[in-house]
Amino acid sequence: MTLNPYIQPCYFTAGDYVKFNFPISSATAVLAWGLVQWKDAYQAAGQYTQMLDSIKWSLDFFLKCWKPNQNKLYGQVIKYISRG
Repeated sequence: MTLNPYIQPCYFTAGDYVKFNFPISSATAVLAWGLVQWKDAYQAAGQYTQMLDSIKWSLDFFLKCWKPNQNKLYGQVIKYISRG
């Protein structure tokens, strides 16, 4: 199975090189919910644009995982690193 080699970057979900979509989607939902709930506070702290960028970063990752012509969504992405 071939996969778009550029399904990067996004948040790693553990101390390894695996990215799982469910934890990333949960974290993204919490970020977005917090932004909706406390938008004024983020703006007052000067972090509103940073918050939007953080949310967009993971949503862009999900779009890269979606292959509409194959009707597939890759839920786990591994970054292979050669150790020798």
